[in-house]
Amino acid sequence: MILVLIKTVMAMEMVKTWDFLDTFIRENNIEVAVFAATGWDRVTDKPVIDNDLYDSAANEWVRDFDPSKGESANPSSWELYEVMRDRVSVSQNANTGLITLSVEFYSPIIAKEWVEKLVAADLL
Repeated sequence: MILVLIKTVMAMEMVKTWDFLDTFIRENNIEVAVFAATGWDRVTDKPVIDNDLYDSAANEWVRDFDPSKGESANPSSWELYEVMRDRVSVSQNANTGLITLSVEFYSPIIAKEWVEKLVAADLL
């Protein structure tokens, strides 16, 4: 029982780490949705993408950047992590032990997909 509790606590902590979320974002190719989405078009069922950050027609990042500071048009691993970290929530009910994992995103369908993939991820 104690080993299960330790694994549960470790998994809950790991899901919010930089390494885990960066890997999750890149393996699922969701960089654009994570970083450039500003809303959700219910008609097309697709995220609304900020054209000042990403050109969907050309499939390239177009945001302003300063190469003298080592910046690039592509968001860095840290930038992606910061955005995703704020969208992921994990908690455990002290009375029941039930773990709640949620993702906040403009599209409830995409949020659900991401939650399912996070749950399926091999954390331990």
